[in-house]
Amino acid sequence: MTDNPNNDQNVGTFEYMRERDDGDFDIVFSDNGVETVVRILPVADREYPNGRPSTEDATREARQMRDGLLSSTDFTQVPDWANAKKAEWATYRQALRALPTHANWPGLAQSDWPTPPESGVVPQ
Repeated sequence: MTDNPNNDQNVGTFEYMRERDDGDFDIVFSDNGVETVVRILPVADREYPNGRPSTEDATREARQMRDGLLSSTDFTQVPDWANAKKAEWATYRQALRALPTHANWPGLAQSDWPTPPESGVVPQ
């Protein structure tokens, strides 16, 4: 235990988000227990406390997600892969390739993404 003549409680410096009564959020800066509201974040921007990504960033992230899903299902289209769902996987993969033409691209909602065949196995 160290001597602390001023009996200060050094709790550190950090920033956090707290919900307001109106549904929006406060971004709060706390410095050794002294809190300051830095800005108010509308509930619509909850997922983006540091600001919405640029269109270029959102496009890159969506394309990386799509490309990863395509890569993880490449095995479903090799000629010697015998599976009753092979055609369904081909349809799913075509839907992934078509995503950049979707009306919401690149800001796709979870429901905008195609659903893989139910009984298919996707490697993790």
